[in-house]
Amino acid sequence: MERLNLGLTNNEGSFLGRSKGDPTIVQAGSGEIAFINLAVVNLEMGTNGQWTEVEQIVPLMVQDPNKVDVVKKYVKDGKQIMVKTYYKSWEVNGQQNHAHVVTVLKLGSNPYKPQNQQADPAVPPLP
Repeated sequence: MERLNLGLTNNEGSFLGRSKGDPTIVQAGSGEIAFINLAVVNLEMGTNGQWTEVEQIVPLMVQDPNKVDVVKKYVKDGKQIMVKTYYKSWEVNGQQNHAHVVTVLKLGSNPYKPQNQQADPAVPPLP
């Protein structure tokens, strides 16, 4: 096999965000692959000179069978996720695809859902 002499290179990244929608699980050979859309936020300067938050969707691919099981059991829409990844592109029937392949997966909190609580009558409501 011929080695590529590319000099200094690096193909890794880390992301922290929330899953956008439920993961998609597909059969691949004798195993399964999970695809997750991870919503992250970038700060970008708008045309008016003000900083604004812009949501970006990062496509993630989980190949490790143990991590796929974790995704199937615990990752739902809005789940906070931290991942370390490497970037991969491939072609299927002339269609170019790409994703960040997950090497480290850590789960955070679920989306906050307030419960019906009785308000304290001595405390005025927030404006």
